[in-house]
Amino acid sequence: MKAGSLRLRLALSASALIVLALVLAGLGLVVIFDRSLDARTAEELDHTAKYLAGQASVSPDGALTISAPPPDARFATPYGGLYWQITAGAAGELRSRSLWDRGLAVDAITKPEPGRAFDLAGPNDQRLIAVWRPVVIERSGRETPLQVLVTMDRADLAATRKAFLRLLVPSLVALGLVLAAAMIVFVQRALAPFRTLQADLTAIHEGRIDQLPAGFPAEVQPLVDDFNRLIAAQERA
Repeated sequence: MKAGSLRLRLALSASALIVLALVLAGLGLVVIFDRSLDARTAEELDHTAKYLAGQASVSPDGALTISAPPPDARFATPYGGLYWQITAGAAGELRSRSLWDRGLAVDAITKPEPGRAFDLAGPNDQRLIAVWRPVVIERSGRETPLQVLVTMDRADLAATRKAFLRLLVPSLVALGLVLAAAMIVFVQRALAPFRTLQADLTAIHEGRIDQLPAGFPAEVQPLVDDFNRLIAAQERA
């Protein structure tokens, strides 16, 4: 394609639009995926928080106890990425073995409504996604308010995000190739009337026809009519 040709201009414009559309689509899909991943993770953490609330109780001596911890092995692995903590004021505090000798500072943060995800600083400078749920348990006529907090290291979510990106990027590249092929077909069909016009003009120069035939697209037909009027004027002259 020659510089300044209409075909080159159309190809460059279409290529720029395809790249822009793919970039915007990729960013939009990543944002949607991140929000969906956070929502699903929050739902799982809230399910664990409800489980812990059902297992928590206060012993006769007023100490907070839990009958059965969650079965996930990461809760028992030091800094394993999954953590839980139950705070009960005077009744004490319980936390997963994964927190080891660290605690989660739940009183110093502004918590959203129960069951909704929020960010929290974790052990070893981990960035956690957290869900909390307030619970009141009763024993011997006494009510004990609890705060159940369950968190997950966002590094675990980052691995899932990377796996999604490894699938997304080749898919967008493949889509870009399909759109590029469609763009080539589109440019060829869009310029077909001009190729026909060039062939008809050659036929006029060679004396095979006297005028340009009709039947061109509405955008090209006025130019054809002007050519025919010019040819007729030349013949009269």
